[in-house]
Amino acid sequence: MIQIPEEGRIVHLKGYGMIRVFREVLDFDLAKHWATNDLEMTSSQQEELGREAWAIETYHRGLKQHCGVEGCQARKADAQKNHILLSIRAFLRLECVVSKRARVGLTAS
Repeated sequence: MIQIPEEGRIVHLKGYGMIRVFREVLDFDLAKHWATNDLEMTSSQQEELGREAWAIETYHRGLKQHCGVEGCQARKADAQKNHILLSIRAFLRLECVVSKRARVGLTAS
């Protein structure tokens, strides 16, 4: 196994070229690996992108679980687009409600 220091390691990926790989240890034997073609990326930049990626994953999970974006049975492109846009609108409305509750100190129950 190749050791990956905190600042990452530059390696060659067959069929792609040179990349920088980061390793984040989550638990004893559990680790997450990141790869980028930005060879100048620092570990702090990678951590910031990791936080942004988590926010995007949370958004997609909420859109799927609470707004039914995957439940469209339409075949026409316009109908599918409308369904997706209305699902996004519903998600944003839900986020507004949650945000307002958080500002006034209410809990989601």
